[in-house]
Amino acid sequence: MKNLDKGFRILFCKSENVLTEIIEDMKRILVTCILTLVLLHCYCTAPVFAAEATLTWDPPRTNADGTPLTDLAGFKVYYGTSSRNYTSSLDVGNVTTRTVTNLADGPTYYFAVTAYDAMRNESSLSNEVIKATAAGAQQYTLAVVKAGSGTGTVTGTGINCGTDCSELFTGGTAVTLSARALANSSFGGWSGGLCTGTGACVVTVNGGTTVTATFLNAPPATTPPPATIATLVTDYYRDILGRAPDAGGLNSWSTEIRRIISLGVDPSEGYITLAKVFFNSREYVLRNRSASNFVRDLYGTFLNRVPARSELNDWTNLLRQGLSRNMVVSQFAFSEEFRLYMEGVFGPDTSRPENALLNDLYRGILGRLPDSAGLVDWRNRLRSAQCTGPQRVMDVSGQMALAFIRSAEYSLRNRVNREFVEDLYDAILRRGASPSEIGYWANYLDSRQYSRDQLLQRFVASAEFRTRVDEVVSAGCLR
Repeated sequence: MKNLDKGFRILFCKSENVLTEIIEDMKRILVTCILTLVLLHCYCTAPVFAAEATLTWDPPRTNADGTPLTDLAGFKVYYGTSSRNYTSSLDVGNVTTRTVTNLADGPTYYFAVTAYDAMRNESSLSNEVIKATAAGAQQYTLAVVKAGSGTGTVTGTGINCGTDCSELFTGGTAVTLSARALANSSFGGWSGGLCTGTGACVVTVNGGTTVTATFLNAPPATTPPPATIATLVTDYYRDILGRAPDAGGLNSWSTEIRRIISLGVDPSEGYITLAKVFFNSREYVLRNRSASNFVRDLYGTFLNRVPARSELNDWTNLLRQGLSRNMVVSQFAFSEEFRLYMEGVFGPDTSRPENALLNDLYRGILGRLPDSAGLVDWRNRLRSAQCTGPQRVMDVSGQMALAFIRSAEYSLRNRVNREFVEDLYDAILRRGASPSEIGYWANYLDSRQYSRDQLLQRFVASAEFRTRVDEVVSAGCLR
């Protein structure tokens, strides 16, 4: 990646009052970036409610050597009430405007910006811009406490607990908290803040508030009833292929899903692979589904509902702009709504992360569910690495991915370069990708600047994949 050298402008407003800054001389090499902010003027009055700020900027368009900039993927805005100690951030994507809401009246806020590329390498922070807000509404602390014998995370606006378990909010702010149990645990429920049950916790912060999330040790995973598995397989036949299943197909897929569950793979993974096979099948292609009907099929399959008009328009517009159907399937398969829907059918995911990592390689690269012997063999190698240390886990993970793309089985799939890049996003990063992301890396392959092995190493070395490997490391040694 070449140096970036292009100024962009930030416009920063509160209510009807305008505060303008300029960021000049943005220079970056991979993850190094120099951003200069110049404060032009500020005129502010106190609003009745919490303040907000609207930022607008001109993105860089060329590298320092004058060549076109092609790998800029987006920007992040960092802010807080202490200089260079930012407690909040917003990933705004590759857009040129963003409104930061729920700024408390009273404190002085400090803002800075970074940029990131297609592999999510992030630049250094810009210089700092300072903004004072007028005194006004009282702020209170919302704190999350985790209890019980299990493990899990709680997320919400400004909270990722995890590690960040408290946040200041203006009095009267409604905050939605979501709990997710980790492997071998289940979520037992909420207490405090008038929250009960196991659904989302919506708490209105009118004073110092503590909410407790209880996680329990989950019993060993059990295979769901065969009828439940078969019913959902039947739904996939009807939603995707538009027909009832043949007896052989229904029995085969139901048996395969029960098999991977017995190997410790979450049942939802079986249905993701089933959907990808069906959506890419000749039978589905011959149905000649329009873009809008394709999107309706996805909503029925993955989310068990029909799309709103705005959702239908959003996805069909993305397809017209060049997003491949295969990547749209990935977006639905890896969505939070699908995860929650499957959790409602089969219960919380209690599988270990090394099982998920391996299953992703089989699905994303080979386009199938793992065979039992292969999964057990690779899992034994990965678990041995877990008992050795983090670097060994990273090394073995990279070796596995390389073995998969070099296999004769993958070679027989005859994937063109764009499809190979899509496979990497699916298998390595477990997400979909935009047309610009796919095109960016495919161009490297088409021009022979990278071999496929080299591009795989770029993905394996990315921060996104390291986060996945960290989950495997954190799961601990299982002898």
